[in-house]
Amino acid sequence: MEKAWPRLRALDVDGIILRDVDTLAEVIDLGIPAVVVGHSRTEISGLVNVVTDSAAIGRIAAEHLIQCGFKQFGFCGFKKTPW
Repeated sequence: MEKAWPRLRALDVDGIILRDVDTLAEVIDLGIPAVVVGHSRTEISGLVNVVTDSAAIGRIAAEHLIQCGFKQFGFCGFKKTPW
């Protein structure tokens, strides 16, 4: 997100959809309507939030792959970070 900030400030956008990042204060300061899609946090006060249940998503995906007959599969994701 840090790489996008210079461009974001210069664009004439109506809104932004972003992940739960450390720079949320900067989004709020821009005054742009924002929707936060969270993966590791609870709802962010003052913004519209979509909070996912990553553990449930992973479990459902694994169950689906097993039902499809796959016996070997892997996962690639983000390190769990305490907030």
